[in-house]
Amino acid sequence: MTTMTIISLIALALAQLADVWTTIRGLEAGYTETNPIIRWAMERLGRHGWIAFKLGVAGGLAWLALSLSMPVILWIGAALTGLVAVRNYRLVS
Repeated sequence: MTTMTIISLIALALAQLADVWTTIRGLEAGYTETNPIIRWAMERLGRHGWIAFKLGVAGGLAWLALSLSMPVILWIGAALTGLVAVRNYRLVS
């Protein structure tokens, strides 16, 4: 595994963490989840189950990217998730 692949995995993990953190803050502030897939997971899996679901999806994305030797998928996932986290942060700050 190359250094850039490792960095892209770290970027994806940090973006996921930021999204979860800002989502929790938003929910505590009275906002509702707008992503229909995560909203479904929240309704079905509960307060903490949706986090496991979300991280499982991110893990699946990472597995796919590594299996296909396409780390660009990791960068795209990290960028999109990071943008969501930034949007969430702006709402709750």
